[in-house]
Amino acid sequence: MGTWQSLNPTTGEALGTFTDDSAEAVKERVGRARMAFPAWRDTPVAERIRRLKVLKRKLAADAPELARAITLETGKPLTESLSAEVLLAFDGLDCLIRQAPKTLRSRRITGGMSARVVGFRRAL
Repeated sequence: MGTWQSLNPTTGEALGTFTDDSAEAVKERVGRARMAFPAWRDTPVAERIRRLKVLKRKLAADAPELARAITLETGKPLTESLSAEVLLAFDGLDCLIRQAPKTLRSRRITGGMSARVVGFRRAL
């Protein structure tokens, strides 16, 4: 298990120091997600939509700070961070909100959880 720093690619300033999770910590988090899944699976579509709308409102309230953090982490111009990252997340939430009644109305989710691994900039 190691540590690494997130650096502002423009200035080289350290934005934070992070510790890699151990295999045991990842396994524990996956186990918690699996335990939480049945409750989410059984949550009515209308309640899921309500929660997505709450998430969207919270993201909107924090949009300037989120864009600033993205700019510091990636070196993108602030306007690009806002338009290509934050506002794109809003579009994704809007799509989920619009499509949920249609795609989930007659289905019971039987799968499990999924995770997304994404690349990020890391100074070597």
